[in-house]
Amino acid sequence: MRRRTVHRMHMKRKERCLRVLRIVGVTAAAGAACAVAVCAVCMIYNAPGLRIRHIYVIGCEPVIAEDVLANAEPCRNENIVAIDLRALRKRIERNAWIERAVIRRQYPDTLSISVRVRTARAVLALDEPFLVDASGIVFTRASGHHTDLPVLCGLTRADFEHDASRASRMIDGALQIIEGLQACALPLDGYVRLTCNRELGYTLQTEPNGPEIYLGFDDYAFKLAALPRMLADLRSRGLRARYIHLHSHERAFVKLAGQDGDRRQAHAVRTAGADLPS
Repeated sequence: MRRRTVHRMHMKRKERCLRVLRIVGVTAAAGAACAVAVCAVCMIYNAPGLRIRHIYVIGCEPVIAEDVLANAEPCRNENIVAIDLRALRKRIERNAWIERAVIRRQYPDTLSISVRVRTARAVLALDEPFLVDASGIVFTRASGHHTDLPVLCGLTRADFEHDASRASRMIDGALQIIEGLQACALPLDGYVRLTCNRELGYTLQTEPNGPEIYLGFDDYAFKLAALPRMLADLRSRGLRARYIHLHSHERAFVKLAGQDGDRRQAHAVRTAGADLPS
């Protein structure tokens, strides 16, 4: 009985020793691995061949590319592995014209920066003019170089401060009208003016002193589809409209310029047949 007890105690001590040896071995291996990893990281971070030597910018005009390069220049000669791409992207996207920047490492020593630039679609006339991009975002002040864009009127800073979502929807509607004008091959320049009204919708002028074209809300593309034919028919008859109410793509009301002021009559027109008043 005593021999069994001694043997059992001996086996337990042996198991404890083996357990301790395993722990020591695993710890030593882990420490060695960490040391190797630290050495490898230090070698990578200090490797001369991994320093950024070349920076390329694609997807934008030279003026914007110069701004991108100016923001990326502090990264030159930095380690390509250690560089903070997120911070660099945020710095580049501070340029209002840059919608998105994508930065890629090209080992061993090159950064490739792909830039997507905003497209200005309209000038928003507030207390000073601003540019609106294709997504309806008001992104920067307009300069004198943007006289070829349609002008959006009727909104104020107060509209954006008190009901920003409503103001954004009004801008989206204006962009739909601009797309409809483009689809109809009508001119898109600084003479095109769109006036927003929360209750009445949109009023369009396509040329200086041209007729006011009331579009209301919704179905802009269908309503505008009849406009080129209508304007051409008026010109062929030597007539000039004072205003046009486009209720649909099939029916409109036209008030001719120079009509008798006492009658003040509006002519109902079926635009599908171009039956304009003579």
